[in-house]
Amino acid sequence: MCGITGILSFNNASVSFSSIYSMTQTINHRGPDGEGFLIVNPTKTTLFHQPIQSQNSEGFGFLALGHKRLSILDLSDRGLQPMSYQSSWIVYNGEVYNYKELKVELEALGHQFITSTDTEVILAAYNQWGKACVERLNGMFAFAIYDSIKTKLFLARDRFGIKPLYYFYNGSYFLFASEAKALLQHPIVDRSPDLAQCQHIAQKGNCEWESDTPFKSIKRFPSASFLELDCKNANQLSFVNYWKPQVYSQRHQYNEAEFNHLTDEYFRLLNESLVIRLRSDVTVGSALSGGLDSSSLVYLVNQHLSGQQAHDLQKTFSNVYRNENLAHFDESKFMHELAHKLKLNAFFTEPNADLLPLIYPKLIWHMDFPPADSCMSGWHVYQLAAQNNVKVTIDGQGADEILAGYNRYFVNHLANSGLGGFAMEAIQLKHNSGKGQSFVIASLVLNLVKRIISQQKLENSLIKKQRNPDMILPLNDRLAFDTTHELVNLLHYSDRLSMAHSVESRLPFLDNHLVDFVLNVPACYKIHNGFTKYLARKAFSNHLPANIVWRKDKMGFPNGDAYWFKGQHKQWMEDEINGSRLLKELNVSNGRNSYSINDRVRQLNIALWERVFL
Repeated sequence: MCGITGILSFNNASVSFSSIYSMTQTINHRGPDGEGFLIVNPTKTTLFHQPIQSQNSEGFGFLALGHKRLSILDLSDRGLQPMSYQSSWIVYNGEVYNYKELKVELEALGHQFITSTDTEVILAAYNQWGKACVERLNGMFAFAIYDSIKTKLFLARDRFGIKPLYYFYNGSYFLFASEAKALLQHPIVDRSPDLAQCQHIAQKGNCEWESDTPFKSIKRFPSASFLELDCKNANQLSFVNYWKPQVYSQRHQYNEAEFNHLTDEYFRLLNESLVIRLRSDVTVGSALSGGLDSSSLVYLVNQHLSGQQAHDLQKTFSNVYRNENLAHFDESKFMHELAHKLKLNAFFTEPNADLLPLIYPKLIWHMDFPPADSCMSGWHVYQLAAQNNVKVTIDGQGADEILAGYNRYFVNHLANSGLGGFAMEAIQLKHNSGKGQSFVIASLVLNLVKRIISQQKLENSLIKKQRNPDMILPLNDRLAFDTTHELVNLLHYSDRLSMAHSVESRLPFLDNHLVDFVLNVPACYKIHNGFTKYLARKAFSNHLPANIVWRKDKMGFPNGDAYWFKGQHKQWMEDEINGSRLLKELNVSNGRNSYSINDRVRQLNIALWERVFL
């Protein structure tokens, strides 16, 4: 896990070492264990590795690459980047978990390796398969490869957008970096806000899957895509998408024997995904929320520990709320039960509300863009991991989107069910989940209307009424949509919150083989008997406590925003909002009483973002 930067000039030999150096130092938190720089000009290539003596080190070229290293695999200096292999150089952020299998395949094809890193395997894969190499990579990644024979720069990003990548392009320069703030260090990058993006964040929240960002001149590199640039000739950017989710959308009859087979296969694939994500030369811990997803992963990690001595116990990190006003968010009873059952080395933390105004601007700086809430739970969990010398955590992000874990998915499922199945599921929904009238009535209306008018007409009608048209999609289609859209916001948060503390967050539920399988599991096996995530619940019903497996009160990583900002920090929040010129320009009425606390927190985040960056 690392941070990467790059500058390509199409005007030749006009990129200095000092410019790439200043960009790279801005993201030191992403890789405090080492750094390296590459300057390429038409006659020579110059490599700078730590310790860098001076920002004024010599070096001018048409291409500069920078790298900050968080050492996870092969902790020796052989793992330093930029790294070369034959005629290519790479800067890379992320982990390719199937690198050992790829390495065996590449060795059989005649490739030789001098490191035990996944970085060198990516370079060899590019050398062997060219641009098609990305289709073979199972992991999270954003990288840039300079091919000195073709004089081309090849950039790629993982399927789900787990690892970030941003760019600036004006026809003369192409700049890229793991975080937008690094691009802002270059004088040609304008800090002006994109008012349309800021307005959307203020009203509805983030859209991390879109190209545009709150900075007018900075764009997001699309996930599941690659880009090849001719270093000699500026041209239009042409991104190539190499993966899209394929789903099973048909109505399907529940079959117990088939369900049991699918449950076994799901367990096998998740276990395989977890095993390769335990590959590390440093300690791996787990983030534990007390829900099914993180508990499932913690259980699987325990199965693969080599010993049961105190120093071998799995370290888990959790956020709790001991304040009685936030007790409804507290999941510690589930965490303690699991810790006792699995003999975990469990660590707990709680946000200190008194420190919120001090922490908050720092969090906004790490986020790059205004988030939708305070993100305090995640911030403190990764801080706790770092304080206990854990550099890698296993996290449950992505499970809800592929397995139908949110209550909103009841509507998609029921709206696309047969009427017989609808009646049975509606009864079970009320009985087993305690969800009642609103879900059933909305679903029944949509189910009946879909039988009368076309899907497109119904979508248009919902849009006109300012309702979400995604609610009428077949369940698996909705899951695929959310996996490539709403989930990307959460992935942005988890990346920034973990990397702010130099911790690598690994996500077993976003293994591409597992995702491809689950999105083709019929909907009737995901929502059944009135329960969300039925497939996953049954898969772990014999391994985890029943009150965790069959929990109805899903929380995730809740924050105490309403309590903090309606009480202790209300005046601080109002002062920040009222002092924001950007919010005034966005026509956000500062004194309006009809704003919800969620609206107000988003406005606070915009005001702090303005103060930090603009």
